[in-house]
Amino acid sequence: MKLISGNSIKGSISDAEYLLRKRGILATNASEYANIPRYGTAARSIKKGIWVHLNHQYDDAVKVLNNPNHVVSTALTDEQMETIEAEAKNALINASSSFFSRVAVIVLGAALILVVGYVVFGVLSA
Repeated sequence: MKLISGNSIKGSISDAEYLLRKRGILATNASEYANIPRYGTAARSIKKGIWVHLNHQYDDAVKVLNNPNHVVSTALTDEQMETIEAEAKNALINASSSFFSRVAVIVLGAALILVVGYVVFGVLSA
């Protein structure tokens, strides 16, 4: 994933994103990441730009923005872009679920140890 800075984009970032996606380049306006907790701080600090999701499409993206008639060598179909985005969202959800499951197990394990320790301490003190 590589960023095209807003300073190097002529005109509207939204229009540039639309053009890239229309030409088969998987790209997203950087401001859309500001609402994702994990990426929010970084996205707000970048302010303006377009993320090109596939590194091998970066050069084509820059060329399309400079010359809308440029032929994209690695264009994706709309279906391919939707599939990649859906897989990425599922991977993020699975990673988050796995993380929170591990945290829950650790918290429950620690609570169980505390309860057992409290009971044992109470029995020994009696």
